[in-house]
Amino acid sequence: MKMKRLAGLLMAGIMAVSVIACGTANGNGETAGAAETAGTGDNAEVYTVKWVMPGNEPEDLPEIEEALNKKLVDDGMNLQVDIVRIPWDAWEQKTNLMLTTGEEFGLLHIMQDQGSVMSKGVLYDLSEYLDKYPDLKGRFDEQAWSEMTTKDGQIVAVPAQWQVMQPLGQLSIRKDVLDKLGIPLPETADEVMEAAVKIKEYVENETGQKAYYWTQNTKYPAEWLERTYDTYPFYVDRVNNLWKVDQDGKVTSWFESEEFKKDAQYYREMYKNGLISPDLLTKNEVWEVQNKGTVIMGDCYNWGTVKGLRDAGYPEADLEFYFLNEDTARVLPLTIGNMNGIPESCTNPEAVIKFLDWFYSDASNVQLVVYGIEGKHYNKVEGEEKKIEILKDDAGMALYQFDNWEVGYYPYSLFDREEPEESIIQQTTPLEEGTFVTSPVAGFIFNEEPVITEMANLTNEVVSSMYPIKFGFVDYEEAYDDAIAKLKAAGLDKVIEEYQKQLNEYLGK
Repeated sequence: MKMKRLAGLLMAGIMAVSVIACGTANGNGETAGAAETAGTGDNAEVYTVKWVMPGNEPEDLPEIEEALNKKLVDDGMNLQVDIVRIPWDAWEQKTNLMLTTGEEFGLLHIMQDQGSVMSKGVLYDLSEYLDKYPDLKGRFDEQAWSEMTTKDGQIVAVPAQWQVMQPLGQLSIRKDVLDKLGIPLPETADEVMEAAVKIKEYVENETGQKAYYWTQNTKYPAEWLERTYDTYPFYVDRVNNLWKVDQDGKVTSWFESEEFKKDAQYYREMYKNGLISPDLLTKNEVWEVQNKGTVIMGDCYNWGTVKGLRDAGYPEADLEFYFLNEDTARVLPLTIGNMNGIPESCTNPEAVIKFLDWFYSDASNVQLVVYGIEGKHYNKVEGEEKKIEILKDDAGMALYQFDNWEVGYYPYSLFDREEPEESIIQQTTPLEEGTFVTSPVAGFIFNEEPVITEMANLTNEVVSSMYPIKFGFVDYEEAYDDAIAKLKAAGLDKVIEEYQKQLNEYLGK
């Protein structure tokens, strides 16, 4: 998961103990390479794990970090942590530079759509270290670890299993408006279109602003719609939309499929009906519209959206979260959306694993980083094990914000006091067998190196040539031939062939 770019991630801090990255401080204050026992033995020197993640630093992170390091000392761990934040606009460039120059640091956050770093040979194989820490290894199931494992059998990351991942294809729609208009919940794609047009008209009259359908990310395919096709279930690449993978492991070009054509034709009608923002490709307002009251329908909304609408002055606002074609199998392409790896520049990976073993051993460790200090940033809700009151400033902003998805562990998750019980159960209860099918790509990591030039060319070409077709800005029949010719010239066939080859190897075919 990604998911999704979310605000308020894990932040950079100021350390009381000045030890750099994966090194240790010697007696005269210089940094030396980590000895084999640094941070791992009873008499080891204090060892600092430098944890690198994307996002900006919240004001109170140094205080949180100080408290976390005190807990490490109190537990006799001979470890400290230095949480380093890199702003989003510099994240990819900066981390690539750190990896290629061999800069020392202990942990790198890896998001689902950047998982290719796992196959580039820049991360430690953690297998032997994890065997020494069975409690950490046992927190995650076999499927989770398989998604951390390269085709060569190397475990190169530790899961950040912040919630139970849900199958793809959920649709959310304004239930309160449907009820006011006397419209039943739409059950087919045609009914969704018809209902969305009427919801749009109502919301625009209510708010005096334009209202549109929004997607979490323009990279993502129309999974809510594709569930209605006879050929479903299948999985479509969520980064560049280049490949479609059937449940038998067959890989084909998504943009050359009949299903993509159906998507494009449907979205063309959405665009003609005013349901697609003309600015979608340059400004996706998916997380802003709740504050305006202009949510009508989307592929990613949740209870937080409902709360945002109500806080914005629409107290009756409500969303229905559901799947079209309910009886069709739901596809789960992965169980882990985020992870943390140890770069090969780290001189003491075992100390880092020891830190993670400690970090996930006690809910209070994770909750300190994610929710802050009890009594200052939040209060517990009496009689509610999982709910807290998030304290806010005079402007209504949380005093401390930190998204769970980079470091969380779902059994430790806490929720706003107003979060519905149904939502909490969904995020913290493992899926029942038989309610989903796991895609063959679950756990598969595509190594782009053999087609790195083609991938770079296609990434740009997809956005410029195919996205306008995908979202209905131009007619499929008029623009498709030219667009697919450009993708072919950029190396599409070679990429599909390489993906199939590697997937076959992964599946043992």
